[in-house]
Amino acid sequence: MKKYTLGSIQLVLLDRPSRAIKDLIKNTVLGTPGGIRYAHAQQKGKLEKLPNAKFLALQMGTRTLGCICLVRRKFINSPSVIHTDLVRYLSIKSLMRDNHHQSSTKNTTSKGKLKGVIKTLFNDLPQIQQSEDSDYLLYAHVDSHNSRSYNLVESMGFEKYRSFQTTLFSRFFASKDSQFALLEGRHLEEAKLLIQSQYKDHSFFDLDLVEVNRDLYGLIENNKVIACVKVRPSAYKVVEIPGIGGKILLNWISKLPYLSKKLNPEELKFLAFEAISVQEGKEGKIASLLESCCAEYKRSVGMYFMDTEDKLYKYLVPKGRNGIVNGLLRFKPAALLIRKYKLSAENENFLRSNPTFVSTFDVI
Repeated sequence: MKKYTLGSIQLVLLDRPSRAIKDLIKNTVLGTPGGIRYAHAQQKGKLEKLPNAKFLALQMGTRTLGCICLVRRKFINSPSVIHTDLVRYLSIKSLMRDNHHQSSTKNTTSKGKLKGVIKTLFNDLPQIQQSEDSDYLLYAHVDSHNSRSYNLVESMGFEKYRSFQTTLFSRFFASKDSQFALLEGRHLEEAKLLIQSQYKDHSFFDLDLVEVNRDLYGLIENNKVIACVKVRPSAYKVVEIPGIGGKILLNWISKLPYLSKKLNPEELKFLAFEAISVQEGKEGKIASLLESCCAEYKRSVGMYFMDTEDKLYKYLVPKGRNGIVNGLLRFKPAALLIRKYKLSAENENFLRSNPTFVSTFDVI
């Protein structure tokens, strides 16, 4: 257990999440007042499943003020190998936020101390993670609605490399395509090749992240897989949705008899779609595949995250393909932020020029 100390503030590096960290993440509301605000509803157990993870606990005395999770990964689809740590579960209590009940000087001093401790640890990470002799970076997916986290990460030396978009897919009376199936055996192997072909030029792609051996669905035509998608059932507790669309969804649509269970803000159950892949010329079948997944899981809403320059995103964006909920709620593009320590010119160009792959496991 490694500790960084500045006055009464400590940053403790742990191999497993403490009870205080679990409680903090469970009770954290994401987003900024006035924007879309929500909390994860199914995080219990997920923290334990994170492979190669370390947890940073920000402590003052016996209080845990915040936490940061670092998930160790290696990517080989870039020009040369890149060792990385994904920054996950950035959760800071009010001491790091604007607090009008404290004096401006006291609040600024407290925030400055915490940032100083975090910066010290971030500066030492290549040594801690034994990545001093290889290309190494930190990366984070940050929701543009969450300006506090964005500003904090940016102040730690992160730069914006790419933008990606959260898109909602909805079908209130979903039905299954006759070609729809859970992929197994030979069809599963075909789907793996299709996914690898679809995302071979994407940064931060690794087939292992997709966990293709479970919950991978597809459309089969003439005994061949023409489209596939990984499905992760998920849930949010919706706290606030601004604008007319938010009011319509929370105050009207979610209270209709048939839809109240499907669009319950206290536990909005949805499907997270990942690694959407399709044979060239069959893009028109994607909506049918996603609708079939909704019917399979008895869900009305799905969600996917794509780089704004991904060719599939450009196909799926046009109005009408994703359903009414996406028309009511417009998410701002989120950002891929990177703090590089050592990075070759070839890898730098690859990360800036190519679309990024976003695993839903990393953002939901």
